[in-house]
Parts: sequence; C-alpha cells; structure tokens
Amino acid sequence: MATDIQFIANLNGDCRLCTEKNSKDNMIQCDDCDRWFHNVCAKVTVIPAANERWACIKCRLIEENLMELDQLRLDSRVPKQESGSSNQFRSDDNWIIYLKRQSLMTLPKFSGSAKEWPKFKQIYDSTTEAGAFTNLENLTRLQNVLEGYAARCVQQLMLNSENVPKIIERLEDNFGRPEFVYKELLSDIFRVKKESRTAIIELADALENLVANIEVIQKEAYLQDHRLIADIVMKLPYAVQLKWTETLQSNTRTPTLRDLSKWLKPHAATTRMMNANFHPNEKRSRVNVHEKINPECSFCKETHSLPNCGKFKRLDVSERIQFVYKQHMCLSCLKSSGHILRNCKQQKRCGINGCNRTHHPLIHDDNMRQNQKAEQPRKVESSNHHMDSKSNIYYQVIPVTLKNGEQSLDTFAFLDAGSSLTLIDEQVADKLQLKGMIDPLRLKWTQNVSRDEHNSRRVHLWINGEGKKSYALKGVRTVKNLQLPTQSLDTELIKNRYKHLRNLPVKRYSDVQPKILIGLNHTHLINPVDRRIGKEGEPTGIKTKLGWLIYGNISGTVECGQIMIHREDNDLHRMMHDYFTTENFGVKTVAKLPESKSDERAKQIIKSTMKYVNGRFEIGLLWKDDQFQFPDSYNNAMNRLRTMEKGLNKNIELKKWVIQTFNDYEEKGYIRKLTSDELKEPEARTYYLPHFIVQGKYKPKPRLVFDAAAKVKDISFNAALLSGPDSTTSLFGVLIRFREGSIAISGDIKEMFHQVKIRKEDQHAQRFLWRSCNSDADPDIYVMQVMTFGSTCSPACAQAVKNYNAELFAEKYPEASKAIVKQHYVDDYLDSFDNDEEAIQRTKQVIEIHDNASFYIRGFVSNSTICTNAIPEERRLHSGVKILEGKNNEYEKVLGVYWNPQLHTPNTAIPSLDAHSIRSRSMQSKAEGSAENDKSTVAVGTTTSGEILSAKRQFITVNRLSLWKGN
Repeated sequence: MATDIQFIANLNGDCRLCTEKNSKDNMIQCDDCDRWFHNVCAKVTVIPAANERWACIKCRLIEENLMELDQLRLDSRVPKQESGSSNQFRSDDNWIIYLKRQSLMTLPKFSGSAKEWPKFKQIYDSTTEAGAFTNLENLTRLQNVLEGYAARCVQQLMLNSENVPKIIERLEDNFGRPEFVYKELLSDIFRVKKESRTAIIELADALENLVANIEVIQKEAYLQDHRLIADIVMKLPYAVQLKWTETLQSNTRTPTLRDLSKWLKPHAATTRMMNANFHPNEKRSRVNVHEKINPECSFCKETHSLPNCGKFKRLDVSERIQFVYKQHMCLSCLKSSGHILRNCKQQKRCGINGCNRTHHPLIHDDNMRQNQKAEQPRKVESSNHHMDSKSNIYYQVIPVTLKNGEQSLDTFAFLDAGSSLTLIDEQVADKLQLKGMIDPLRLKWTQNVSRDEHNSRRVHLWINGEGKKSYALKGVRTVKNLQLPTQSLDTELIKNRYKHLRNLPVKRYSDVQPKILIGLNHTHLINPVDRRIGKEGEPTGIKTKLGWLIYGNISGTVECGQIMIHREDNDLHRMMHDYFTTENFGVKTVAKLPESKSDERAKQIIKSTMKYVNGRFEIGLLWKDDQFQFPDSYNNAMNRLRTMEKGLNKNIELKKWVIQTFNDYEEKGYIRKLTSDELKEPEARTYYLPHFIVQGKYKPKPRLVFDAAAKVKDISFNAALLSGPDSTTSLFGVLIRFREGSIAISGDIKEMFHQVKIRKEDQHAQRFLWRSCNSDADPDIYVMQVMTFGSTCSPACAQAVKNYNAELFAEKYPEASKAIVKQHYVDDYLDSFDNDEEAIQRTKQVIEIHDNASFYIRGFVSNSTICTNAIPEERRLHSGVKILEGKNNEYEKVLGVYWNPQLHTPNTAIPSLDAHSIRSRSMQSKAEGSAENDKSTVAVGTTTSGEILSAKRQFITVNRLSLWKGN
C-alpha cells in the first residue's frame, strides 16, 4: 500500500496531517492508534457509525505489513540454497558428510510423554554428536519436533540458539525425571486386563519396555520392586503363575523385573503362535470354563471393542459409516461376526433425535433414509452435513465480495451466531492468494462430532456487501471443505406472499453455496441494524452492515434442519504462539499471575540473604531444598581437568590465556584458594564444578565457563537450584523505547555476574580444581566467591541486585532509577532522549547508581557527539565497531541489531538500522535491495531462514510503532 501522506508535528492541535487547530464536529479518531484527524485531512467522506471501525492510513499500512509477515513465515519453511553452495560439497567425501548430516537432522516428535523422553534424549544426543550440529541447527531441529506441553514449557527459550542447553535441561526437568518415566511406564502395565487373551503378550512387551527405559535412565533400584513383580504376576493366567512360582522355588536369588521380563518372553511367543492359529468361527467343543475375551479393535488394533474406541468416535459420521461398510460389519453391534443386521441378536433402536431405525448410534446420520418410508415432515437435526432434500428453511445467506489487494471474488456469506469462528473455504482463500500462518484447528459440533484441520491458516481479508464500504476480517480460519448448505431464494414469490418484505432490496439467487461463514468473532457484521418482522411462523428480514437478507421458515413445517455450530477445540493447542504481534509481545500489559511456590521461595531467599558488604552486594544461592546433598563430584571434576589440560597443551597461546585469566580472577577476588585448615572443616554442602574453554567461530575471543549442568550420578549443580522469578525486561520493549527519542545511547556492565558475591556458607558448593596446567602437581581447591555464568539462579539474582540498588536512589534520581529497571536488558543499557542535556544528565546518574553496587558500566556509544564527549574517556566504546562489507559507514551491534550512530542524527528521531549478512552475499544483496524501498531495514546475523524471518519481522514490528513517533 503506497502512501503519500506523512505524519507531521502539529503544535496547534491533535491532527498529525496538518497544523490546524482541533474542531468539534469535523474530526475522526483512529480505532487502532487513538489519534484524531480532520475529516478533510484523512479524506473521510462518509462518517462511520459508532460501532464501525475506522483506521488511519498508517494503521492500514501496518495491517498489510502483518500480512506480509505471514507470507514470510510460509517462505521461511522452505529451505533455500545459498549462492556459492554448489562448490561446498563438490568432493564425494563432503557430499557423503552432507548426506549423513541431512539423514541425522530429523528428530522424533515429542509432545511431553515422560516414557518417550529417554528415547528422544538418546536420539538427540547421538545425532548431535554424529552430525556435529551447532546450537543454531539444534534449535531448528527442536522447533520442528516439539509439540504440546513440551513446546509450551520451553517456548520463551526458543528465541535464541544459545538457550539450547537450557531447553534440553528444562525438558529433562519436566519430563526426564526417573520417577516420571517410571510412573508412565507402569501405567502401560496396569492397563493390561487379566481376562484378555493377549494379556501375556501385552505384559511382556510393556515389561520389556519398562526394563529397557530404566536401564537408559540408570535407575537400577527400580528393578528391585518386589511388590510390582507380585502385581504383574497376578495379571498372568493361573497356570502361568504356577510356573513362575516353581521357578522361584528352584532359584535362591531374589528375582528382579529384568528376570521376570526374560522369563516371560518365551511364554509370550507361545501365546502369539496360539493366537495366530485361533479361528473364532471354528466349531469347538464346549467346556465348563468361560473366559471373557476383549476383542481386538478393528480400527486401532488395541484391546477393546469398536464402539469403545476413542479414535473411531472422533471420526466424522460419514467416515464411520464408510469404515463399517468397508469392513462388512453388522450395522447394529458393529462386529465382524459374519451376520447381517436382520440376524443380529443385539438389535436396538438408535434413539437419537427419535430415530427408530435399528442401527448403532455411532453411525446415525440424518442424511441416511434407509428402510424409511415417506412420512409426514418432522424435525431432523444435523451437524453441518449437506442435505439432498429441498428445505423450506432459509438461512442467513447474503451476497458479498471478498477482497485481498487487487484480488476480489463475488460469493455468498453464511451469517452464523452459533459459531465462535469465522471460516473460509480453502479453495476461495487460494483464489484470493491469501497467505497466513498455519495453525492446526479442531472444529466441534453437537454430539461430539469433530473434524481436524491440520493445515488451517489464519488469514486476513476485506469484505463488502451491497454498499461500497469494506470491512476487515481478521483471524479468519481456512478449512479444506466448508460444506455449507446450498440455498435458493425466490424473492418475487416471498414478497408477493408476505407484505412486510415487499420493499426490501433483496436480489434473487438460485442454488448458491456460501464459501465463507461469519461467526461471533465478527459480531459487528452479523448484528442487525434494522429488521422487518411479520407474524408468527413468517420469515424475517434483517439489515446488517453487509446489506438486507431474508431468513426463517415459510411453510410451517420443517423437513430438515441443520445446526451450524462451530467452535475451536481449546485442547488442540497451537503449534507456535503468535508472539510476534505487539499486543502479545512486550507491549500489552499482562495481568499479574499467581506466583508459583518455587518463585515465592526464591524471592524469600533473595530477601533474607541480600546484604551490602564493602561496596558490593552479597546474596545466597537459590536452593530448592535446604537439606539437599550432592554426591561426591571430585573425581568427575578431576577427569574434566585432565581433559582440558590435554587440549591446552596443544594450544600454547590458549594455555597462556587460561593461566592469566585464573590469575586475574584471583587478583580481583572472584576466586579464592582454600587453605588446608578450611579443607579439614566439614561443610554441609560441597560440589566441584568442572570448567572448560569456549571459543566460537564468530566470537573468537575465548571464554572461561564453569559447567553447572555437568551431572554426577544424574545430579547436576543446576538441578539443586531454582531459576528464580523472571524479572528480565522485555527485549522488544527496550528496543522500541530505544528508538523513541532523537538522542540514543547504549552501554553495558562489565562482568556483571562477577560483581555479585555469594555468601560464604554457599561458596563451597562452587568449588573447582586448578593447578596452572602443571600435570605433575596435585590440584589446588578453589571456590568461586561470586556468581558464575551458567548457574541457573545467576540471572535472577543479578537482576534482583541491580533493581534493588536502583530503588535505593528512587528519591534522589527517580528517572535514572526507573531507567535502570526498564531500560536494561540483563547487562546492556539502552535509552533515548529528546535533547543532549537530558541524555548527559541521565547517563551520569546511571553511572553513579551502578558504581554504588560496583557495577562498572562502560562501552558507551551515542549518535550525539556532544553526549559522547561528556562521558568519561575510559567509559566510551573504543573497539568493537564493525565495518560491514560493501559499506562505508561504521556500525555498532546493539542487542543483536546493527546500529549506525552516524546515520542517527538529532533530526532523524529514529536510530537507523541497516541490513547485513555475514556469510551470504546473496542474502545481503536481497536485504539491501529491499532497503531501497523500506528506507530502514534490520540486521541479519546468520544465514538461516529463521533468522532472516526474525529480522524482517522485527523491522516491520519496530516500524509500525515508529510511525507514531515523529516519523
């Protein structure tokens, strides 16, 4: 949507399209941005009604941008070959490696079943190692396979590839606990019914699965459960129980679940052979022993009857009927027992809606008229199934025109106050070239009839009726086949018969089938604004915003009827939450939710242990349990130290760096070597943290990392800690406010986590070994006296200290205190101002507040030379400015976005962002080409389609808000 209208600063009134004053009668308000405009300036000729939506030209541009986002998301699902990639796998060896990695890329689906976690985790670990997948690749793999509750519990961590280890850890905490896995595996065993013919087979399979998974999770003690062994044996046939008892008498060793599983396998194999030779229709001699056998379901192959099959019940009625006919089943008992309906001994009347036919209720369909003679018309209800017979009932059907840009289509709309959704036929959506995000949908009708639409999309379009005014339809769901009833309307006949409808402007139509159903989520389009009501039993005419229509009964009898009730099944959750809209991400105020017990405990620990000691804050670790005890972890830390030393001996420069880093840590007071007297004193809780060096491809500077996720006997350091309340400021909100003022400034706190001390009684849980790479010496034992990177509770504790320190200055520097709380994203500070004086004053106050807690904030960069010069020299950014390839300007990376301070002058009001791609020239040229049209783009840090989509989405979302801020 091209626009030649620009907002301006109007000091005389509210209208942003002129400089005139406000007037009482000729102004209109935008329903989206709440700004007022003169009717003439906004080019409004027809004043909309009070309940009609009107949007200004900027807001309409935003809607088109959002539709573009949905298209980008669809495009991002298709992997694109980068330029120059043809040479990447030129050799046969590289091509084989590429094919191997592609075959390892796909993981099994995981929705949150604890018993599936060991298999999923094992496949994830083995394929990650075999394919040498990076965190970014693993993030993509996890996004493709996580579903249900598993996807929801890690949704907030999916924004950054560096969170992949935390994602796996959180999944393990929620689904991989041994007791969870054990409990779900037990449920498979307890579901086996003793009277079932296949009980031995099911028990053997379930027991073998249980033993295999327990071995994977390394919980050997679970196999010693004698009560469980007795319960499983009681489910076996009596003769098999006797054999097991004889086996126990001949063996003095106490049996385990593994022993029972091995013993049961040959019996299960014998049972399978017997079942294979079993013929239910074969004549057999009778004995006086009767055993109730649960038949195998012919639909899902489980041990229950077809009428009790949940999967069969979820099918449409027509699909059930088709399956029953295909399997040659009896229509009354739904059994394949070789008899037909009239010979069935279990014949019963259907009874649904007064149906007197002798078929099973699960295959009741009002469209079926088998064995039914012509009778007087009677009421028959159906759940959205098309009728063959003509009806004297007229539904609320009205001619409309659907539009999407230059595409338009004339069709009919079905107005349904019984539907909670607005639905459109998929073929019509394709003709209009409607693009939207795929969001699986389950539709439900009466009698528990449902239908799954796995490829349903959320689309936006425009609609208009008999008038020229168009109305926006947002969040419309596509369905594969809408199947609305066909209807004809003879307006001349109706107008001649009913006087109250004679003057209505309703056109005649014949055999039309509506292609869009408008439900309650667009109530303003289906509510009547005028009506013509006749006598009882006569049709009614109503006028909606889309025009006049006639509906109701015209004969006094009802041959057939339909219930057009649609609602979305809330149990079918969306695969991915739509967090890209400003209403849901960083802007909309969220109601305060009840705190979990873990968050309450974490806050209590923070409150009771936080102290100000010698210019620094001290805090305690957020323990889950006060009595928690770690296993002996010294040997694990020693083995990891030896492994790290072997690698360092091959890289002398890195070895020197590590030794110097530990010396610096000791000099700064971050670490402390324990004395022999201290080592003799017993400590309540000790743990030895392994450490290693990280040196990334794009961040060559090495980092020293303490591995808080390393496990010893399935217990890690992080497993004992609470993550604490998430009080991190919204990244999106920080970036938006960073773009508001004309003067922008950013800085970051140096080694923020290391500035917060850990109380002495908790320091021994942060022990580690170090001997300056001297393999012949015994390692010294150190403790970390400060918070560590990788510790689960470090972010929450650092955030709590930073905010508490800021609150101490709330009276002295209220604005600076508020800025530290709201304009910090972890250790990065981003803010914007209207003038240099305010920026300089606020920056000095922020520095003073942080100095009180020994938070040394530096690396300041600003687009204003005056503001930069006012900052102390040692706190300015002197390195790290990136020269982008093919560019003449210098760029600074701010929270993952490349920002050009030179282009952001005091007159532009908006910090300029420019496109950049590190590895792909083709993607860079594409981004630069779009920059000519958009005049402001966002940086792309990698070559993956997901990152490109995120960057493009950020550009559109940021620009939609910047339209109101001086642009």
